[in-house]
Amino acid sequence: MLLLRAAGLDTELHELGLVNTRLPVERLAEVLDVSFDDVTLTILASAVVLDDPAPLLRDAASTTAAKVAGAQGTDMIARLDASVSKAIRCHGTFRVTTEVALFSATSTAG
Repeated sequence: MLLLRAAGLDTELHELGLVNTRLPVERLAEVLDVSFDDVTLTILASAVVLDDPAPLLRDAASTTAAKVAGAQGTDMIARLDASVSKAIRCHGTFRVTTEVALFSATSTAG
């Protein structure tokens, strides 16, 4: 988030398109509960450990935040490259984590 603030994009994550606000997890659970007898939510957490910033930079360059920052004359990708490269030099790797909500819903009605 510090890089986003520095790029003049100090805003909520959902406004940058980094989270899905069309159907938040809580609302989806409510919708599913109405139609199904059993609803289970599983959060799938994953991590990618990088020893080279290139894959992260390619992904970041495709985001709305990077395109808006670039249009405003801020090279957020270069700053991200510098930050991630520094972390890799200091620690040997850089860890990127994500979480995905997985719902399983069943109904006993025929």
